Formats: sequence, C-alpha cells, structure tokens
Amino acid sequence: MKIRVAIFDQDQEYQSRLAETLQKNYPEKLEVFTCSSVESIPDTVSQNDVQLLAVSQGTELDVTQLQDKCAVVSLVETKVNKEITADNIFDVPEVGRYQSINDIARALYVYGNSYKDIFEIKKEADNVEKQKEVIAERIQKFEEEQREAERLEAERKAAEEAARLEAERLEAERKAAEEKAAAEKARLEAERAKAEAEKRAAEERLRQRRSNPDIYAFMSALPGDGAFTISTFAAMLNTSDDYRILYIDLSKNSKMDRWFATGVSDTKYADLLRKAAEGEAGGDMVKAAVSKDVNTNLDCIYNTNNAAYEVMALGAEGVRNLIKAIGETAEYDCVVFNLECDYTIANFTVMELSTKTYLLGTGQKESNAAMTRLTEVISKYDDATKLAVAKARTAALNTEEGEKVEIPNRASIVGKAEVFYNKFVNRTSVTEKLMGYDIYGVLNLVKERTDQKFIASMSKQELIANCIVKNV
Repeated sequence: MKIRVAIFDQDQEYQSRLAETLQKNYPEKLEVFTCSSVESIPDTVSQNDVQLLAVSQGTELDVTQLQDKCAVVSLVETKVNKEITADNIFDVPEVGRYQSINDIARALYVYGNSYKDIFEIKKEADNVEKQKEVIAERIQKFEEEQREAERLEAERKAAEEAARLEAERLEAERKAAEEKAAAEKARLEAERAKAEAEKRAAEERLRQRRSNPDIYAFMSALPGDGAFTISTFAAMLNTSDDYRILYIDLSKNSKMDRWFATGVSDTKYADLLRKAAEGEAGGDMVKAAVSKDVNTNLDCIYNTNNAAYEVMALGAEGVRNLIKAIGETAEYDCVVFNLECDYTIANFTVMELSTKTYLLGTGQKESNAAMTRLTEVISKYDDATKLAVAKARTAALNTEEGEKVEIPNRASIVGKAEVFYNKFVNRTSVTEKLMGYDIYGVLNLVKERTDQKFIASMSKQELIANCIVKNV
C-alpha cells in the first residue's frame, strides 16, 4: 500500500533532498509532496489526499485542524524516532531527521499506514473525553443545581425562621400589648374603684358631717343690738356649693323679708315647728320649709309673722327634734340661728346645742346691763343643766338591778359663748370684762343711706365672715 506523504521543512534545501530521495528510492511505498510554506500545508493535504504530514520541529502549525484528515509527525533534530506507545498515543510522533534514509522512510510508512487506527483511537478517546466532559458538565450542573437547591432551601429555611421569629415577635408584641392593655385596664379599673371608693368615702364623710352640722347661734342682749344683721351676713358670706348653710330665723316677728327675696311659706314653717314640738318632724318637712334667696343662694327658714305661736310654743325637745330633722336631710354643713332677744327655753337649748354662740351688744350702758343679765341667766341655765345631769347619775347609782336611768346628754353654754360688740361708738360705747366670756371682736357702727350700700359695706367685714369656722 502506497502512503501519500507531504513534507514541510523550514530548511527548504533539506526538504527538497529528502523528498527526492524518498520518491526515488521508495516509489512503491511512498508518494511524496512538498509544501512551499506553512500557509500552503492545508491545501496540499486536501488536494492530494495526503495520509501523513511531516513538518520540521518548531513549525507554527495548528495540527488539530489536520488530525481528522491525516497523521502528523515532527521532524526533530535527533537520530532516533519517538515510538508510539499507549502512554504517548495522543502526542505528535517524532522522526529523527539525521538518521538513515531507510529508517526515515520506514518510520513515515509505518505512521502513515497506521494513522487511521491511531485517529480512530484518538477519536474514541476524544469521545470518551467529550463524554467525560458531558458527564462532568452534568455533574457540575447537578452540583450547581444541588447548590442552588441547597441555597434556595437555606433561603426558604431562613425565610421560615425569619417568619417564625417575626411571628414570635408579633405574638410577643401582641401579648405585651394585651398585657399592657390589661394592666392599663386594671389600673384604670383600680383608679376608678379607688375614685369611686374615695367618692363614696367623701360622700359618707360629707353625709356624716352634714348629719351633725355645726350650729351657730346669734342672740342680742337688747332688741336692735344686731343679732339678726350679723347672723344674716355671717351666713351670706360663708355659704357656697362646698359649704352649705341653712339660716333659721327663730323670731316671732321676722325681718328677713328686708334682705331676702324668697318664696317663703309660713304654713310649711308652722307645720315644721309644730311637728318638731311633737317629736314628729323629719328631713322632708325641713326641705319643704326651706326657701332659697335668689340673690345669695342661701337656704333659709323664717316666717312673715304667721307662725309666731309655733315659735313661742317650741320647747327644748322641739329644738332638739328640729336640729335632728335638719341632720336627716344631710344637706347642710352649718345651721345659723338668729335667736330673738327673749329668755326662752328654746333659745337657751339652741345655745346649749351650738358649736359657737355669739352674744350681741353695742357697748352702750343699757346694752351692757342687759348683757350682764343675759350672762347671769345663762349661768343659772348651765347650773340647772349640771344639776339635772348630777341627779340622773345619782339615780342611776341607786337603781335596782334591771332598772335603767337615762342620763341626759347636756352641755354648758359658758365656754363656747363669746361677746360680739356691734354698732360700737367709740365715744359712748364701753367693752366689759365678763367672767367666762371672751370678747370676739368690736364692729363700729356702719351707716349708709341705702340698703344696697349698707349690704356692700357689711359684706366687706372680715370680722363678720370669720364668725363661722368651716369644719370641712
């Protein structure tokens, strides 16, 4: 079998000699073609169906473009050939250019004759390598997909964990908000309960205080000494929504319509006093008898001379029942009594039950004499009170087993009564020292041409306003 061989050597002279010698000596085995340049090699190989290409070592030629067309050997600067083995089958065979022409021809023939087998082996190896590459690519793709799946799974788990943590955070916030709301609700409920309790306690304290209101009594030593005027303005200057005062004019001939504008009912007042004297008065009767002054908002009870008999007939028990009925209303912190200048049991009972009593005088000679007589009568009244209590206690000591003697709850007037000098004229009025009685104060005579100016002047008097000490 003749092998078609193409030769290219950078040494063109060597190339020509080698080609001529091979063609001359081995025409039956080899058909030789020469290449004038590297660029002409592909065309020479293709046009002549070359089976073996021999190129000098160092030639810049991409042999991979020719491996599927022919075998390629390298003419090297040695005297030996590089044999083809299983280990170097993929390398370019080497033929020593300085060995004998016979050895060169034999090597070229062998390589050219076996290139198809070597090509098939290389091709199969290439297929194996390609398969390896495909498998490697598939493995790489699988690994990449696996890594991507793992990344996505990690992201999913991270997202689930983040969602779980967020849900836990929101749940914690919700529980915290609920707990805060519950705590706030409990706090508000506690505050409301506390406020209600405090309100009820305050209402109860107010009810208890108003069930036993303070009593202030004003009585003149002589008619005209000013008990009515001073008591009226004391009540007017101190009454308020927080400190409610009930003014009672316990006079048979009241002058209150001079200062007050009310819808007074003598009938209800008379009924109240009559029931009080009989021990049957109650809070509702007191409320029915109360009139309210439209100017001062002061609650008052008085008559316009049609209840004179009931005032006169009111005794000690009647006074006690009247004050008890007032307490049943639980509406007043203080009761101010104007007592008519008259030595009656009713008047003295009011003074006995009072928180404070003011005895009004002018300091004039006749008034001072009347003040002395009044204090003497008060002393005798207190002595009689003490005697009644002493007798009751003695009787209680001498009672037999099972018997019960009630000891009256009585009090002295002396000690809580003070003298209030009113309409005092420095030139003619004189204060007197009365044993057991302090002088509350001295108010000079106030003269004004009109009632309006008189009211304005009296309303400025702190001495009058301070008569009542608010027990709140």
